[in-house]
Amino acid sequence: MLTSIIRTVVPYLVGWIVTLLATAGVDVSDELRNSLATLLAFLIGTVYYVVVRFLEKKWPKLGFLLGVPTAPVYGTPGEPPPPVDTTVVPQEIAEHLVWDPEGHLA
Repeated sequence: MLTSIIRTVVPYLVGWIVTLLATAGVDVSDELRNSLATLLAFLIGTVYYVVVRFLEKKWPKLGFLLGVPTAPVYGTPGEPPPPVDTTVVPQEIAEHLVWDPEGHLA
């Protein structure tokens, strides 16, 4: 999980730094500067992430540009996720439900 967090945060840090540099010396109101900085940081961070991910597909060693050189792994490859238990119902709710003889909600 930490890997995915780092690889999400790093592009927005890059976007923020580039935005600070790009807006330095721009003479506009504080309100406009804040709005512009927010938009630019988001756009730059998103573009940075997408470009690095595409480059990483071709050259895996470039993954370090996202803060961690490897993509996160969720579960074992090829193994299906564990089934979700949909039968668990909080006691407060279960008291008010009507069940048929086969154990299904009526």
